[in-house]
Amino acid sequence: MSLPVSLRDRLRLPLIAAPMFLVSGPALVTAACRAGVVGSFPTANCRTVEELDIWLADMEDDAKRSADAEGRVPAPWCPNLIVHRSNPRVPEDLAAVLRHKAEIVITSVGSPEPVMKPLKDAGCLVLADVASVRHAEKAVAAGVDGLVLLTAGAGGQTGWANPFAFVRAVRAFWDGIVVMAGGMADGHAVAAAQALGCDLAYMGTKFIATRGSVLI
Repeated sequence: MSLPVSLRDRLRLPLIAAPMFLVSGPALVTAACRAGVVGSFPTANCRTVEELDIWLADMEDDAKRSADAEGRVPAPWCPNLIVHRSNPRVPEDLAAVLRHKAEIVITSVGSPEPVMKPLKDAGCLVLADVASVRHAEKAVAAGVDGLVLLTAGAGGQTGWANPFAFVRAVRAFWDGIVVMAGGMADGHAVAAAQALGCDLAYMGTKFIATRGSVLI
């Protein structure tokens, strides 16, 4: 596996609870982290940067409270930054993420290059979601630590590639972290992703019908 040992040892399942617009909030994220999977959320789910600061502080506090007697901490929480140039909040959201020392960040909808240096300088693991081999190559060139492959069935109808072909094509040139998104509904799918050569799976829809979902 390409995952750092420090992350792998905190996971009960090789899974990220995917960031879902209008769904993923602090309750869902912290519950996922306590259960041993990475909990992620779009920073755009916060209406203001001030609200984002509150969410991140709550997640930090929950992680500290949830550490066991031997000091083992839950799986990390993970903000998802929409880095497209049409998002005017990128600098402010990035600053908030850095203030709260996020361990992992997922970038979406654009090149991660503009946010790479501050995130890497802060010691953050950076994953970029990509929908094509060309986008994957650009993200690798920008210096990311991992790729979230948006295959057919990925959230928001953003993925179209066949997962078997996409994963193998990316693994031909990339030995870093690979996460597969699209059609992840159970443990069989997670095991299949690992058999293909992925380190983690991305599961969103299954988490909507939970007590922590903002929609519930």
